[in-house]
Parts: sequence; structure tokens; C-alpha cells
Amino acid sequence: MDYKGLGDRIKAARNKSNMTQQQLADAIDMSANYLGKVERADRVLSLETLIKIANALGTNVDYLLSDSVNINQESIISEIDSYLSRMNKKEQTHILNVIKSFHEYVEN
Repeated sequence: MDYKGLGDRIKAARNKSNMTQQQLADAIDMSANYLGKVERADRVLSLETLIKIANALGTNVDYLLSDSVNINQESIISEIDSYLSRMNKKEQTHILNVIKSFHEYVEN
């Protein structure tokens, strides 16, 4: 289990959500001190707490555990679909164009 990677992804998702450690800790009924230790990989959290963190941050456990879990293609497509469903049509079109450009780059 890559606890350092897990802590780094929790911190990144927290920052992306514009949440402080205290705000996330309050949302999941945990002390900010303990959350900080989790983010630094000084403490191991329970599965229940991991799920609470993922839900509070609007992400999924697969993302948080991505260094420790083999993600299959169906999960990847599901996660992409989850992001796309929260975007408007203009944003979705932009993402499609990015994917097409990337695919062309990789093909050449």
C-alpha cells in the first residue's frame, strides 16, 4: 500500500476543492492534526474514513488509491464519464478536441 501516494492525492484533491485541512476534517468528523498526519503518511486511515474523505472531496476511492489498485478500462471510462457529465457542452467539446489532438500526437 502506497500511503505516501494516498496522502499526496488526498492533499491534492483537498486543495483542488479549495478546502483547508480543518474544513475537510470538520466535514468528516476528524481532527485536522490527524488529517495532516494522514496526508504526510504518518498515520494509516480506516476504509470508512477513506470513503468519507473521497465523498467529502467529490472524488472516488479508485483515484485516491490509484498507486495501490489496478484500475481497469471500465473504471477509467466511468471516471471520465463522471467528469464529463458535470461539464457543459462547450467544455465537453473542448475535452473531445484535446483527446483527438493527443491521439493524433501519439499516433505519429
